[in-house]
Amino acid sequence: MASLVRHSSSRFLAFVAALPARSAAFARQVGWRRGLLILAGILVCLNAVAVLFYVPYVPDFGLRTAFSPILKAPPRDHHYHPEKDSPFPKRGDHIVRLGDLAIHTWPDLLRAPRLLQNKLAGVTPADFPNWAKLMHEDDDVLHIRAEFVRPGQDGAPPMTVRGWCELGRLPVEEIVPTVLWFFLKITLFMVGALVLWKRPADNAAAQFFLVCVVTLGAYMGGYHWPYIASQPVLLVVFMVCGVLLPVVSLHFYLVFPRPKQFLRRYRRWTFLTIYGPPLVFLAVLAFLYFHARWTTRHDATPEEVEAVLNLLRRAVYLYFGVAAVWYLASIAALLHSFRTARDLTERNQVKWIFYGASLALLPIGYSFYLAVWDPDAFGAGAATWPMFGASVCLTVAFAVSITRYRLMELDQIVSSGVGYFFISFVAGLVYYAVVFVGTWLFQHAVAGPSLSHALTVSTTALVLMLVLDLARSRVKKALDRRFSKEKYQLDRTLQRMGQAVRQLVDPPTLANRLLHASAELLGVPHAAVYLRQDDPPLYRLAGCVGP
Repeated sequence: MASLVRHSSSRFLAFVAALPARSAAFARQVGWRRGLLILAGILVCLNAVAVLFYVPYVPDFGLRTAFSPILKAPPRDHHYHPEKDSPFPKRGDHIVRLGDLAIHTWPDLLRAPRLLQNKLAGVTPADFPNWAKLMHEDDDVLHIRAEFVRPGQDGAPPMTVRGWCELGRLPVEEIVPTVLWFFLKITLFMVGALVLWKRPADNAAAQFFLVCVVTLGAYMGGYHWPYIASQPVLLVVFMVCGVLLPVVSLHFYLVFPRPKQFLRRYRRWTFLTIYGPPLVFLAVLAFLYFHARWTTRHDATPEEVEAVLNLLRRAVYLYFGVAAVWYLASIAALLHSFRTARDLTERNQVKWIFYGASLALLPIGYSFYLAVWDPDAFGAGAATWPMFGASVCLTVAFAVSITRYRLMELDQIVSSGVGYFFISFVAGLVYYAVVFVGTWLFQHAVAGPSLSHALTVSTTALVLMLVLDLARSRVKKALDRRFSKEKYQLDRTLQRMGQAVRQLVDPPTLANRLLHASAELLGVPHAAVYLRQDDPPLYRLAGCVGP
């Protein structure tokens, strides 16, 4: 056992020592474009995890707004307590004060929870100011005095509405969609990363991976964009992915299963047409966002801040129209690919993705309707579950194409070991989701562990499972090399033969690789392989081992 441990340690050190050379070789193989794709994938994954763990701990008043301190929906019932003889706030009321902070603009409202929380840090309840108190019936939850102004109707004067808002965290029911969406998208992202890693020279694989990257970044940030609006790094990643998602998806449908004829003939003009408007909108949105931050931090008047935010809001809503046109173009490209498919497998691949994209039109259309004709409901989060449904439709369509119709030829890429690890990882994600949702349900029935404890335990268990799986695989390979040498050599030979076949090299090269693999397995010093050519047949030497 000690010798086995030493052998494994030496192999690990050799692997670490060879890692820079392997990385450089891989970088030369994949090129700078695919290197940037891998870097983008890593950054978006880190951003998604950061959003997943940042949002549950953001202090929140339960007031749903967007771009202005005007309520898009009434506060959550169990998070707000009206004062005596004061009505309950409703949609359209203007938030004018929280605690001792005057609220003039939306950035003032975004900063208020953190500022008030810091002001009360270390202060005992007996020393609380008159705008803060603990409500013991709610398990000592901190409440902050809030003041709203309701516009008068039919010439009536404005009405002042007062009450107490709970200063806590997002309720679990608003975090569950984010967690479910993360599990949904990270699985597809892993498939795209695996295909890109095994086939770095395939343009369709690179574009599919890019679709997975922008989808993960767009959906994770889109759920809780008001809560990450004050974090430039998180918001910029969401902004880039959200703007590029329609055009990157359209690009993939134009090159899969094979490039369209007009794309081959007018490549530059096509890319300029489909990428130009989104990139212009991205530059405008980024400029307006940072301009709004600059005006807020440099003591601009509320009117100036509101003007910049109105421009930003109009640009966002205008881009919704561009995204809708690009999505319809994607469906048209899928329909064209379905009609021009060359074989049954290719037709089935496109068919299921076309079905998923068409079915997703219903929830996407409903969300677009809310954005244009009912912006208050859209800003209050009414499009959350419809967009989740659209994501499910597309993900299921890709899953069917991948598992049944060899989309991206995944069956040729995934070995048994990788498949076992992938299935284990998916099982771990399912376990993570079950623990998370089960803890939420248990909290509503019986006093149980907190949400943060559930997240910590679930994440720790998932990481441990992945580490143990990797360790098990390494130990199994070491044992096979030491105690089952013949089986290990046979497996290694078969893997090399499979790699040669998958690479579709020319027959002489394939025959030469087959010869060397067989000679190594059988341990023979002399061997030769001949290929039959022409008619009448002539046998020509394709490769040899030894003199």
